[in-house]
Amino acid sequence: MVIATRLPIIVLGVVVALLIPAPFTESSPELNDLYENFLGQVIIVAALTCVLIAGVVGAAVMMGWRAGIIGVIFAASIAAAGAGAVTGDALWTNLGIAGFAASVIGYFFIGELSGYLPMRTARAYGSVAMIPGGVVMGVIGIFSGNQALALIGFGSAAAAVGVTAARWLRTRRMPQPAPEP
Repeated sequence: MVIATRLPIIVLGVVVALLIPAPFTESSPELNDLYENFLGQVIIVAALTCVLIAGVVGAAVMMGWRAGIIGVIFAASIAAAGAGAVTGDALWTNLGIAGFAASVIGYFFIGELSGYLPMRTARAYGSVAMIPGGVVMGVIGIFSGNQALALIGFGSAAAAVGVTAARWLRTRRMPQPAPEP
């Protein structure tokens, strides 16, 4: 666990070190070519690796290593949204938003079940009424081309789904009182 929590910081340090000469790419064609052909991809992969490690470890801390798939989905959603931004393909962007919403459901679900979700956050996102409101906001964001609005809307709805599902599951697991004779 110690290695898993410190490894993203080390990789992030490498990313920062690689970004130090980036402002000088305009004055040096060789440096610009190096960033375009090699270092840019290394920086992106290293940053996504940090997100992947942190996402998997965060889920594992809350609910065990089997929950780590949520971190994988989260990192894949960021990669898909990034591919959509680079290619301009709305399909990749929408897949990224859908993956983000799925990972938010997972994180809020396991956070609520494990007790790691702060009570204030659970109260804020625990309302079932937030689900349709978030979906409407997300759909408006998709049709208006505003990805930030879509992320906020679908993320809010997903958080409410995760908290609500965890609460429902918890009440289903609770022992029912015996009937009076």
